[in-house]
Amino acid sequence: PPHNSQVKEANAVACFYMCDSNIAVDLPPQMRQNCLQCKDSGLLHWVKPEALELPHLSPTDVISQDNLVSEHEQWGPLSIYVT
Repeated sequence: PPHNSQVKEANAVACFYMCDSNIAVDLPPQMRQNCLQCKDSGLLHWVKPEALELPHLSPTDVISQDNLVSEHEQWGPLSIYVT
């Protein structure tokens, strides 16, 4: 709803191939910047399988998340990060 900035509407789900292990995730080197469907969209969440459930993001995940956000600065105000 326009009056509640804390509610996000999910219009699409994009799945990217990633190579992962219980230590790290290798995301695609380049995600499409000019996707017409995703022009005004942001990253809602990314999923990584964990061998052990941690109550926080691991240092490796924090760096991966920071790199992802740095590469896509236009997502900043549109994104939600869930830990």
